[in-house]
Amino acid sequence: MRRFIICLIALLFPISAMAAPDVSEFAQSSEWLKLLHYYKNFSGYRGLIHTQDFYISPEGRYNPETELKAEIAEFAAGDSKCRFPARFNLLKDSGFICGDLADCKEYQEFMKDVQPNGVTLFIYRCIYE
Repeated sequence: MRRFIICLIALLFPISAMAAPDVSEFAQSSEWLKLLHYYKNFSGYRGLIHTQDFYISPEGRYNPETELKAEIAEFAAGDSKCRFPARFNLLKDSGFICGDLADCKEYQEFMKDVQPNGVTLFIYRCIYE
């Protein structure tokens, strides 16, 4: 049944007719900015995380679009997806990359141990000077 639905969708909406995701637009989306802890300041964006290991692009802390492009390239090559599973899943769900996290042993063990069945949202508001 699932294959039938996928085939039906593919026939009704051919890939050529589907618009590719817009990288520039997605880099400004709240999902991307929140996931990478960006905040807007007078000169653009700045990431709250100071460690360069948190970003793939050297300019990643100050440029969400450059970071997004670097991550798409990295994940498409099959690298770093186990290091950043939340980013990988967001980009996959948004149509930028394909694949899964089946070969990420630590992630699979974590999901098995935690067995998440819901999400709790905590809202924290900061005022930046």
